[in-house]
Amino acid sequence: MASLEQLRRAVWEANLGIYRAGLVTMHSGNASGIDRQRGLVIIKPSGVDYDKMRPADMVVSDLDGRQVKGRWKPSVDLPHHLYMYQKRADIGGIIHTHSSYATSFALLGRSIPVYLTAIADEFGAEIPCVSYVDNVGDHIGEAILKHMEMPLLFSSPTTARLPGGRHRVRR
Repeated sequence: MASLEQLRRAVWEANLGIYRAGLVTMHSGNASGIDRQRGLVIIKPSGVDYDKMRPADMVVSDLDGRQVKGRWKPSVDLPHHLYMYQKRADIGGIIHTHSSYATSFALLGRSIPVYLTAIADEFGAEIPCVSYVDNVGDHIGEAILKHMEMPLLFSSPTTARLPGGRHRVRR
């Protein structure tokens, strides 16, 4: 079993990875991971610059959202992550991005067509854009889980690669 500090480092590295890849800007987006044996979730802190974050800045909470460790507030998306972790034991990590191109398609309400071999290889078909889902309660988590078996575009496609395996969670 990985230590909590190893998971914190993995979540920090995932957050840096989406930042360095240009999939997020400013403070948008986040990555999280779960330690199911301990019942703890680690997520990016809210409002902290990606390039200034350190592993110790990652926020640790329990599955009820109570902060266990960390000096910063957790991402505002923590409730959505918690909902998905609680409903799907096979999810080991979640990454939420704001790719400029995917966000543009979502704002237009258009699916991303299969114009590249890479899209066909990864997704097999166009990435559909689903209707707007408000940020109230569990609506976002419910919508993601409802469509989890297909690539999904709310504001951008995302893939999580953290301890627990590779999982596609689209938002």
